[in-house]
Amino acid sequence: MKFTSLFLLLFCTSFCFGQKQTAHWYFGDYAGIDFNSGNASTHFGGALKGEEACASISDSTGKLLFYSNGLQVWNTNLFVMPNGNNLTGAMSTAQMLIVPHPGNSKKYYIFYADAFGGPEGLRYSEVDMNLDNGLGDVVSASKNTLLHNNSTEKMTAVRHCNGEFVWLLTQEYTTNQFFAYLIDKTGIHGPVKSPSGNTYGWCCNNLKFSPNGDYVAYTESLANSKSVSAKLYSFDSQSGKTSYITSLPVDSAEGELQYGLSFSPNSSKLYISSLLYRSAFGNKNEVYQYNLESNNIKTSKTKVYSGNSVLNGNSVVLGSIQNALDGKMYIAKMASGGSAKDTLAVIHHPDSTGASCGFDYHGLYLSGRSSTLGLPNFMESYFNPTKNKPDTCSYIGVHENTLANGPQVYPHPTQGTFYLDFEDYQKEVEITLFDLAGSVVHKKHFENCTSIEMDYDKAGSYVLCLKASGGTSYQRLIISP
Repeated sequence: MKFTSLFLLLFCTSFCFGQKQTAHWYFGDYAGIDFNSGNASTHFGGALKGEEACASISDSTGKLLFYSNGLQVWNTNLFVMPNGNNLTGAMSTAQMLIVPHPGNSKKYYIFYADAFGGPEGLRYSEVDMNLDNGLGDVVSASKNTLLHNNSTEKMTAVRHCNGEFVWLLTQEYTTNQFFAYLIDKTGIHGPVKSPSGNTYGWCCNNLKFSPNGDYVAYTESLANSKSVSAKLYSFDSQSGKTSYITSLPVDSAEGELQYGLSFSPNSSKLYISSLLYRSAFGNKNEVYQYNLESNNIKTSKTKVYSGNSVLNGNSVVLGSIQNALDGKMYIAKMASGGSAKDTLAVIHHPDSTGASCGFDYHGLYLSGRSSTLGLPNFMESYFNPTKNKPDTCSYIGVHENTLANGPQVYPHPTQGTFYLDFEDYQKEVEITLFDLAGSVVHKKHFENCTSIEMDYDKAGSYVLCLKASGGTSYQRLIISP
């Protein structure tokens, strides 16, 4: 009962990353979507026109604050902010992001990168919503601040496990490195570096966190326009480190080029779209689903859509995949000859397996406006269905950790088998694993030990509760596939 009450308390007092920050989308050829009603309502009147990169942000009530294409910033009245011109981003893949400042609810960071690993690198500007009579302005002193050169266009963000700070993840252009920047109340720190598997010297396609922060994946193309396998990693949202899980191969024999990807809201599925697939029967579109709960993620690959599509004599290609406030996923479409497309594909039930996900090729008509390759990029934590996820770094206050010398738990993350080593001899030990909803998923009793071996192979984030004669301790535990 004590644990349950504490767990519920943490759900209420830990981070609440808002309700409607993703309510407004601006993208493509002046296309717009409003999700405030709980459903997708298309509209137009936005000022943004661009083939790929874009980002927008609303407040927690769903009021539009501003949006950007990496070159300009528009306010809620759809005018360029007074200092909102001449950002050094690009409208190629150039995933860009708007991230709230953890220490000031009126301030935001806009992150953007140069195209094709260009000389401007990865930069940011701050927006202060206190300026320009509450309409916001780009802070002059921060404008186009360099984070690092030699940057790819890929970037994604998710909450730190403490529920308050944020991790921004990107890749270097010509090295085998992830760069993870920690954004806290005092600013931007890092980077924390991890191997990324990218040694090909290319820049583009997409990088995404899972909404629960446990996974990260990316698609990749070579400079000679040949696609290489997408890659899946686990992510430690406390340290900022990644760990390789598996590659997700493309059909190189058919000349497949992958582009978009996104994890489903409950982080159990990963979707990938083919930008181009040159089959023996002509160019076609493909969308794949991978089941992250499978014992073999690579072989869980399921084709949820495959078909030829032509617009004005040009084959239609599939672009970005993006979670939305209504619990659905949306997929951008553009004809390969450059013609825009007036509908988005929709995955109505993205957490469901295989065909039950409800893929709909013409799922959303854009009211006369057009999609291209890009959709707004958001911090993925906004789409975690557990809106009030607890602090998964520590879970509890210091006063609740009554075991003076808690065990060392390793390896962490684990792939199912892990060990606990104690400083002192333990006459009796009870181990309980809780999931993030507070339910018991595994329990075991031990006697007369100084070390314990445990096995539990269902991937996810857990609370490990240990009760011994000296007291009780709680620790975070991540189990990777």
